Amino acid sequence: MSNPFVPVAVPDQGLPAARVEALLACRPRAGQVALLCDTRPLHRLLGRYRGGRGLNAGRAGRAQAGSAGRYRGVGEHVAMRMPLPGAPIVTAGCPPEAVAARMARLSDRIGALLGDLPAPDRARAELVAIFTEFLLIHPYMDGNGRVARILFRRGAALLDLPLSPRWTLDARPYGAGLSMSLLGARRAPQMMDRFMDRYFADPRAAG
Repeated sequence: MSNPFVPVAVPDQGLPAARVEALLACRPRAGQVALLCDTRPLHRLLGRYRGGRGLNAGRAGRAQAGSAGRYRGVGEHVAMRMPLPGAPIVTAGCPPEAVAARMARLSDRIGALLGDLPAPDRARAELVAIFTEFLLIHPYMDGNGRVARILFRRGAALLDLPLSPRWTLDARPYGAGLSMSLLGARRAPQMMDRFMDRYFADPRAAG
């Protein structure tokens, strides 16, 4: 499995997210920004997700063997289970036909943030908003969480926003609170601001 991102062989099961983030961190700033604006090479390094535990791991394999490194297409829907006892599995993310356009707009937004280097308060709020939008789009069949966590960590590093050690890449550092905050993000964006505050090194509210 070749990838122009790094001159190393990548096994079919992919690389751990922490390894992908470390490889990304070794690149010049401009290269990092480019790969955060278009995360598909990062997603491809994470692999084909054979044997994944997520609801959509099997769907990705059935949809196309080469689903790693490309956005969802027509007919490719993702699902999530609400974090409540007995809750049903529901459709997550935007419609597949809208993914490419929304990711293009998000790419512009990421580039603007990392190019402008705004004041810390604005940078922090915009980084959380970008992380939120990525998850609301859910551009990939699987691996969205790992890519989003890499995006958040590298973005924070490039903006000089230290994160808490609680922010891990391969293990999910958050629980049901993230899903509940995402549900309300469209009506009340401050829900995600409050939830993500605990993952910065200087939280403004009790975690």
